[in-house]
Amino acid sequence: MAMFRQQPCAVLLMYLSADAPAAQSFRLNRADLMSDAKTVDYAVQVIAVVDRSELPVGLEMMRAGAFDCVTTDQAPEEVVSCIIGALQRRRQMLNERVYYELIERAVYQRTRDLNTTVCELEEAYRQTLWALGSALESRDVETNAHSFRVMKYSQALAVAMGIDGKALKDIEYGVFLHDIGKIGVADAILFKPGKLTEEEWAVMREHPARGRYLLSGIKFLEGGLDIVYSHHERWDGKGYPQGLSGEGIPLGARIFAVGDTLDAMTSDRPYRKALPYEDARSEILMNSGIQFDTAVVKVFRDFLDADWNRLREEAEELARSIVHRKQDSLRA
Repeated sequence: MAMFRQQPCAVLLMYLSADAPAAQSFRLNRADLMSDAKTVDYAVQVIAVVDRSELPVGLEMMRAGAFDCVTTDQAPEEVVSCIIGALQRRRQMLNERVYYELIERAVYQRTRDLNTTVCELEEAYRQTLWALGSALESRDVETNAHSFRVMKYSQALAVAMGIDGKALKDIEYGVFLHDIGKIGVADAILFKPGKLTEEEWAVMREHPARGRYLLSGIKFLEGGLDIVYSHHERWDGKGYPQGLSGEGIPLGARIFAVGDTLDAMTSDRPYRKALPYEDARSEILMNSGIQFDTAVVKVFRDFLDADWNRLREEAEELARSIVHRKQDSLRA
């Protein structure tokens, strides 16, 4: 076998007489013997040659992976026929290998092409998303920046909770478009500086249902509709529009509630300046199990102020890039 390791061949005739070292080795470990035979060339065809008295050894060799077994007293033409069969089997194995390699390369290329197409499709989805957001921005400039920030905060919380894949994209889409229903709210109500009347509040509270209606039928946004419809629900059941409570509220909406409150408290408002993150953090922790899901708050608690600052900067940079892109397209 040492000679074989150095000089590969297509067909290996292995003589296994009772006194031959190979036979002794085979009896000790036939699996290793066949492995050695295929080390240099995986397609080598082993033919065991045995004395008729040692035929059981030859049959064992075949069970261990040899192509065939011939005895020393067989006619030469029978041995030649066996060798021809071994060569044909070798050719078949080599052809199969080439075929499978071609398939692997084709699958690899098709996978790359498909991944490229998926990436392009996802980018088209996002462009559609930003366009929908721009429609709302034309009514309320602050809402657009707010949507990007809350989207970033909610994505970070979702990832920390082990959410990924499509579920994470659904949260991205649903959170970004959570206020899209405000398009149907009159300016006199949306921008009223004072307190809303009961009738005006009733109109404002219709925006989750309006948003769900506007986005219904857009296939790639369907997973985010629960967030759009349920983003004003509260853990204690005192929210709207359905008065859902606890885990009856979709998880994405429960995550949104924390991200939305964080942004609302840490952003400037006409009636007050932005609060420090420490104040927002204390308020959210205090309302765990009341307004917010305790599991989401537990994850929120592990984030540092620096994390939120970084996410805020990323969101505002994204919002600016969308505005610049839109301005460039208008100039073109």
